[in-house]
Amino acid sequence: MRVLCLLMTLTLTCAAQDMPPPPKAADEGSSLADTMKFIQDTLGEQGKVNYIMHLQDGKGRDKTYSHTDEVSNVMASAPACTVDYHWRSNIYGENRLIPLKDVRNIAVMPPSMQWRTDPPLFGLFVNGPNNGGSFEFFDGALANRVAKAFAHAVELCGGETYEQAFAMQSGTAPSTPMPAKPAAEGASLVDTMKFIQDKLNESGQVHFAASIADGTGADPANLSIVEAWANVAAIAAACRISYHTSLAENGGAAVGEDATLAAWEIEKIEVLPMDQFFALAAAKAGRPQWTVQVQPPVSVLRTQLHGGGFAAFAFYDADLADRMAKAMVHAVELCGGGNKEPF
Repeated sequence: MRVLCLLMTLTLTCAAQDMPPPPKAADEGSSLADTMKFIQDTLGEQGKVNYIMHLQDGKGRDKTYSHTDEVSNVMASAPACTVDYHWRSNIYGENRLIPLKDVRNIAVMPPSMQWRTDPPLFGLFVNGPNNGGSFEFFDGALANRVAKAFAHAVELCGGETYEQAFAMQSGTAPSTPMPAKPAAEGASLVDTMKFIQDKLNESGQVHFAASIADGTGADPANLSIVEAWANVAAIAAACRISYHTSLAENGGAAVGEDATLAAWEIEKIEVLPMDQFFALAAAKAGRPQWTVQVQPPVSVLRTQLHGGGFAAFAFYDADLADRMAKAMVHAVELCGGGNKEPF
């Protein structure tokens, strides 16, 4: 029985793409065509970005990781008002698309506001409600120029105005991209994100056995599963949580990927038993007759994203899962996320 694909839905996301409207005429400054060419050429020239990341686990111990990020096949289309490209890290790659009319904020984060790296990196974040992109630069001035070009293109494509889209320049005082609401009560966004980061890094690996019956009376499939999260960095300034997630089945090689969770993309958060989580995933995959038993008991923190995707995290401790859910809800509120439907 092939169940790994079902289990790997823990980190899948999806989003529908709409056709953007015709771009506006460039009344002043560079034309849309020239702006898009600058974005395409500059991102395409970056090549591989190699760096060492320094992180602390939940016990204050320093850990270092060697990373390579690469952006290639950049196509910035003025007629379509889109930027698409291939992104790849050390172990994982994917095609990404940024519809410029949907961009809601653009932020350049200097090294002091991110995880510590050698050499220092500037992160450019171009964010929409269901998708976005991130790019690394060693040159802060260049990162700033590309950010301004993105903001100009977004405005010409019918999105946010330049001032609304361009949330922050490198080296300026920090501001949150989806402007964060003030913490009138409870923990600050910085403290909340640090709690999320520390607890996820502390969780390490979660081992459990799953017995899956397909409803035909045949012997159930018995699986030994290891899920893990590492390199968690919850960045308050960007309202983002980045991490590496992996899953191994029956002693096999772990299948993993680097993932990013934007707080404003989250519209619902819930905690449920792993048995129920797998049963729901099976039902959505067209196998409602499947039943799943998990030992030892594991709780799942599931975050529902705009557009139908979701991400999930597993915990042995149900109380910790509930605390994490409360922290996530608080972070989502401060970052402007949540379900915006009136009823």
